[in-house]
Amino acid sequence: MSESLGTKLPESVMENLLSSNEDRENSIIFMLTVDHSEFPHVALLSPYQVVAHNHEKLFLLVYRKTESQVLLRSRGRCTLIIQDLPSLLYLELNVKRVNSWEDEEQALYSASIVDISRDYAEKSPIISDLRFKEEKVKDAYQNSFLRIREHIEKLQS
Repeated sequence: MSESLGTKLPESVMENLLSSNEDRENSIIFMLTVDHSEFPHVALLSPYQVVAHNHEKLFLLVYRKTESQVLLRSRGRCTLIIQDLPSLLYLELNVKRVNSWEDEEQALYSASIVDISRDYAEKSPIISDLRFKEEKVKDAYQNSFLRIREHIEKLQS
């Protein structure tokens, strides 16, 4: 059963997604968007592509040539599913493209949390999370993450 947690990221999730944390855990983050027929689309993101600015604001990095990016831009909202064992968190977000981000392959979005729900079943808690094999992608992901972090710092000043 799902319960609302409000609009602030729990500390357990904040630690892994915080922009100052370079040591990211490689759990897969699911991003759901819906098209104009209300059909869902799922994108798999890494914690290198989801960066917390603070407890209520995130930045998402999405490949430009994907349906998910088109839907983010046109609909302005999405839901992230984050593994926070033994439960899942559903983050409802309003998103806006960061126009000052310059990259031909990826688009950066600023995301404000509308609501966070925790889904947990005491009788059947989730005991393992989905992870990706990071050997071939870690350097590229980490470089993108460092660019996001630098961009966040520029936006603050």
